[in-house]
Amino acid sequence: MVFTLYFLLVDGKHLAGLVVSAIPIERTYTTMFMEKFSESGRQLILGYFLVSIYQALAMFILCLIFKLEGALVLAVLTAIASFIPMVGTSLVWVPTSLILGLSGSVGRAVAFFLLAAFFVAFSDNFIRPMVLGEKLKIHPLLIFFAIVGGLRIFGINGLLLGPLIVVIFFAAAGLYEQIDDIQAPEPDKKETSSP
Repeated sequence: MVFTLYFLLVDGKHLAGLVVSAIPIERTYTTMFMEKFSESGRQLILGYFLVSIYQALAMFILCLIFKLEGALVLAVLTAIASFIPMVGTSLVWVPTSLILGLSGSVGRAVAFFLLAAFFVAFSDNFIRPMVLGEKLKIHPLLIFFAIVGGLRIFGINGLLLGPLIVVIFFAAAGLYEQIDDIQAPEPDKKETSSP
């Protein structure tokens, strides 16, 4: 995966040029589609990044409230873990809760667990669709179903693939709308003389 990502980043423009030239559609339309798709892809990545920042900030604040050492480290780990499908941020806040419990602070551990589950993990189900919907100009409920459907069909990779398929669909629909506007015949401009 990392190996593939490296070559996509290095040779991305060249590969995009090959794809555009291979598609049997007029080059103007293909270029328009690729521009829409790349803009939507950038917005998708930005949306995921913003969600990870929110989750890291929520974790940082919780660590400060509970006076935990290494709050900044836990926040950075939370931001990184938010990109890991299925388990996500629970890789950070669940062990932190267990360590609190094992150190003798069972009440604090339960309180931390519940607050982290709500503000860091569970809120992700609402914030991610809202942020992605706003960035991609797509309704948050549709993004939510894209994420859930993507996870169901593609498994772990569906977290990214679900919204990406929706982005491709909307980019294609937007392109079709533009083509339709370009090719639509102008109405006849006949002057009608009044009797």
